[in-house]
Amino acid sequence: MTASFKIRGQILELLGRYDDTIKKHLENSARNTSPDIQNDILSSAQEVILKEISLEVNDAPFVSVIMDEATDVTHHEQAAIIVRYVDKDMTIQEHLIWVTAVENTPAENLRQTLLGALKMVEIDTNKIVSQCYDGAANMRGGISGVQSRLKEIQPRAIYVHCFGHCLNLVIADAMAEVQSTRNFFGSVQSIYNFIKSSPHRHAILESVMKRLLTDKRIKTLKSLSETRWTCRAEAVNSIAENLQSILQALEEITERTTRPRSEDLDLVTALETVASLKENLLQMRGDEEASAIFSRAKTLCDGLCIDADVPRRPRKVSRRIDDCSENEHEFTSAQEEWKVRSYFQVIDKAVADIDRRFNQEATDIIRTCGKILRKEKPSDDFNKIAAQFDVPPAERKTEFELYATDEGISQANISLPGLLKHLQTSGRDNVYKCLSKVLIGFASMPVTSSSAERAFSKMGIIKSKLRSAMTQTNSEDIVGQCTLCRLTSIVNMFILFLKLVMIEIVSCFSV
Repeated sequence: MTASFKIRGQILELLGRYDDTIKKHLENSARNTSPDIQNDILSSAQEVILKEISLEVNDAPFVSVIMDEATDVTHHEQAAIIVRYVDKDMTIQEHLIWVTAVENTPAENLRQTLLGALKMVEIDTNKIVSQCYDGAANMRGGISGVQSRLKEIQPRAIYVHCFGHCLNLVIADAMAEVQSTRNFFGSVQSIYNFIKSSPHRHAILESVMKRLLTDKRIKTLKSLSETRWTCRAEAVNSIAENLQSILQALEEITERTTRPRSEDLDLVTALETVASLKENLLQMRGDEEASAIFSRAKTLCDGLCIDADVPRRPRKVSRRIDDCSENEHEFTSAQEEWKVRSYFQVIDKAVADIDRRFNQEATDIIRTCGKILRKEKPSDDFNKIAAQFDVPPAERKTEFELYATDEGISQANISLPGLLKHLQTSGRDNVYKCLSKVLIGFASMPVTSSSAERAFSKMGIIKSKLRSAMTQTNSEDIVGQCTLCRLTSIVNMFILFLKLVMIEIVSCFSV
């Protein structure tokens, strides 16, 4: 069955699901279902959806752009472009507006792709207040990257380095800095490779798990991922839960083998979460916490008859480096050596990287908006916000002072989306016009570029190996509509459009 036939069948099934007339016509006759007609319906539906998004975006005072690239199953580089804004109902929206193939990824080429998408949806670049990408050099470059080239057109477009990527880099750097952690994750991956590369060895592990874990759900081994550290946590957890089974399976493999065989956060919440993470790491950097972790590991080793109390033999320092051997420190226990050489080093590296990677261009604005949510009195910090969102300084100061003493707005546990909704429903958005403008602009700034990655997830489902011959136009239309279909209003609009088109076809050609 060809890819186009499968897509056509899915579209017809969708049409028949919502209209009995269309369903009856399609069951009795296969007319007007050619690939050209189906492609025209897809393209037309995409135009209607983009027009609706364009109307919403142009009604918003501010907009932010998100962009990411990935390679599809046919080895073509695809770029996904997302817009983020606050609609008239004070709801934060993120919409995919374009997925397109790019022949190469220099910064200027990507900037032209981004500007072309904005022009296609008729979005005014003067409304852009921020831009969010990953940490690739062609995207974040301060001199010739996409973010700096977009600032040539709109200087207010603050660059936000995706917080998800930043946190991933913090963990990756901390783990790569210490030799013991590098060796540990290498061993985890080696176990996975050794077991999964052979159906025979995998069958032995499954057999052992079924014998030992009769009352538990079997958890399979996981591979490490270079980009997603949550996958590494899953890999470690699967080995920790199945450690006894793995050891016994390895023993059986050794006995049987005679020879070797070849996936609404705002920036204030995000920054507060990062600060909380840093505080937790600092609290963990203590002898008591280190001892507790080592004790758990020692208990596990004792159950496996492994002596965890013997420190490594110290290496003798060359006299060319130090003539006084009595100055050389020797660890008295394995716990002390692990604490100093591994545990403290990993935490220190992670804390230092948090300070370095999350000190971004938008940090001052994030902290200032956090003060607004906490109803703190205005200070000089608000001048940067006034310039960023075109708020007159005098009006801004008066409004913020009035807002700070407004008892009708609760300070406790109020979020940015909640405050926007409250201002609208209580009619205070007409009283605090400058404040509302600032909050809308700030809410339009993205935290991560994960929305673009969701588009690539949809692309992997739609443009699979069985549909690799799908044209670029079709894949763009379908990916865009599938990504948008989580919005009820868009779904209803899309279905209504298809029904109207097919009803018109049926009325014209039915016999």
